[in-house]
Amino acid sequence: MNALRSDSTRGARRHAVRRLAATLLVLGAVAALAPQAAQAQQPGAPAPFPNKPMRFIVGYAAGGPADTMARLIAPLMARELGQPIVVENRPGASGALGVATVMQSEADGHTLLYAAVSEITVAPAVTKVAYDPQKDLAPVGLAIRSPFILVASKAFAPDTLADLVKYAKANPGTTSFASFGMHSINHLIGERFKRLTGIDSEHVPYKGGAAAVPDLISGRVQFAFETPAATLKLLQAGQLKALAVASPERISALPDTPTTREAGLAALQATSWQGLFAPAKTPPAVIERLNAALKTALASPEMTEVLASRSLGAGGGSPKDLAAMVATELDAWRAVAPLVGGAKP
Repeated sequence: MNALRSDSTRGARRHAVRRLAATLLVLGAVAALAPQAAQAQQPGAPAPFPNKPMRFIVGYAAGGPADTMARLIAPLMARELGQPIVVENRPGASGALGVATVMQSEADGHTLLYAAVSEITVAPAVTKVAYDPQKDLAPVGLAIRSPFILVASKAFAPDTLADLVKYAKANPGTTSFASFGMHSINHLIGERFKRLTGIDSEHVPYKGGAAAVPDLISGRVQFAFETPAATLKLLQAGQLKALAVASPERISALPDTPTTREAGLAALQATSWQGLFAPAKTPPAVIERLNAALKTALASPEMTEVLASRSLGAGGGSPKDLAAMVATELDAWRAVAPLVGGAKP
């Protein structure tokens, strides 16, 4: 009987030891996690991003090119980020109202500017604006890009860029080029073209690209720098002709049209683009998260199909890449500003 009681006692002790060991393991795990939990629950600690619905601010009216692309990209990024993204139009002052809205928003990544080239590098280079795109905004990533095409009237004799330059030099002051309007990007491209080649050609501003098309077709103006979206169907229908593409590579929609580099004018590169920007001082980790989501959206089958159908190129790249591009373009357009009467005071 004493032996049985001894065995029972030893078994009870072993069971108690095992229970104590298990308890200590649990307590150790809890102790290890406690600092993390305390940090996450600590008042003022940053919440995971994103933690609420987001906004894309577009500084143009609904239905325009920037608005259309923003509404295509927003749901794809929302799918990646796990929060809805609402597109808000704040048209006014050539996009400046949209910039102001984002500048005044909290720098937490939940309010972003879906911008076009006009308000980021063109307007600040040639006019007086109430913001500095390099100081007041934080680049997130390039969304889309589209090269400009040097297009000409079918009635215009030159069929190549070199022929156009030769003709214009032989007939100074007799040619003209169209633009979207004074100080528009293709006005600046045209002036840079004149400066690089030394030709004398008159600038004819229109109220938007569509307004210039009839005069280009009729030959009332001889050439223009236009986007594929505006002229591709006309080129394919034979109503206009393409002399060169102002991009490093040829575009698939116009495989036989040389680049400006191939045509002997490598210095003339011009791209219409759209991109995402956050308020200045947005945390770098948030910027990187947004950039990753943008790149995923651009690589999606849905966006790949849309871009191909519109002869647009996907952006991508890092926030630093976009910042470098903005700096380069600002320098280029500021050099042109005195030629268009838009030098800053």
